[in-house]
Amino acid sequence: MILCDANAASQLDSFVLGKGSDIIEPLEGVTGGRSLLTMRGEEWKRWRQLFNGGFSAGYMTGLAPSIADEVAIFRQKLLGRCSLGQSSVFQLEELTLRLAFDIIGSVVLTLPYCYYLLSQNPEILSHVIEKHHNGFGTDPSETQDTIHEEPQRLNEIPYTTAYIKEVLRIFPPAAALRRARPDLDIVDGNGCVHPTEGCNAFTLNLAVHRNPKHWKDPDTCIPERWLVGPEDPLYPPKGAWRPFEWGPRSCIGQTLAMTVLKIGLLMTVREFSITPAYDEWDQLHPRSGVKTSNGNRAYQAANGGGGARPADRLPVRVELRKQ
Repeated sequence: MILCDANAASQLDSFVLGKGSDIIEPLEGVTGGRSLLTMRGEEWKRWRQLFNGGFSAGYMTGLAPSIADEVAIFRQKLLGRCSLGQSSVFQLEELTLRLAFDIIGSVVLTLPYCYYLLSQNPEILSHVIEKHHNGFGTDPSETQDTIHEEPQRLNEIPYTTAYIKEVLRIFPPAAALRRARPDLDIVDGNGCVHPTEGCNAFTLNLAVHRNPKHWKDPDTCIPERWLVGPEDPLYPPKGAWRPFEWGPRSCIGQTLAMTVLKIGLLMTVREFSITPAYDEWDQLHPRSGVKTSNGNRAYQAANGGGGARPADRLPVRVELRKQ
């Protein structure tokens, strides 16, 4: 059963739904046994409670200096690409993948889209840079030291947090697949009842996030959605933003992911101009067939699994930003 509506998807949120055996068995073949991803019932609940403290907001603030040190290596890789001027064309995932291995996998899926949408929205880019200057000073080279000394200052750039949330809305890194159960029925907007017994319930987050029923101008990047009050038509409705899913089995690493993405942008956006280079990539790697989805060349693709990432791993050029 595929769910494309926030109201329908939200009906699953109060249930602790695990994955079906058709999903668990292949996963455990990879992990070598049970994990938090595949556990069910009381076993899952016990282990989730044990891990929760290690992913709390306060604990993530304490980890921020170490995360900044890892991002500094990523920054040096970018610097090496453009030390002699504008870089040649390369796939950005080559660098974000290494950062993902060091910290958390969502970086490889979302950070490239953060750069991509900034390149397509210069006004948003200007706002992000301005807010970074206001919160961390005008010298980007001092950002790492500032995070070491005052990691709580990461809370002083809410516009960046709002922008990241908007990127995750437009390009959610994954969807959710849960094993339904006999006592769970989904009621759609027309009042029709859909039994879920024997089904896997698949929440298609991309469709929920682009559903005009829930979002004003759903295809437009508007970070202000996350900064307005509930009286504003832009305000996100409850349950309609699901990049980390909702409910008891929501992603335990979402606070870590948001922290890494925030530090990643903070330590790179003011120094580097990263622009898509699909035209050059297509000339270097010609192939026939459709190259866009809804007019977007950086459409999301599986590319071997592990989540949705930019097509062709986002070919780019990078150069030092003119101050």
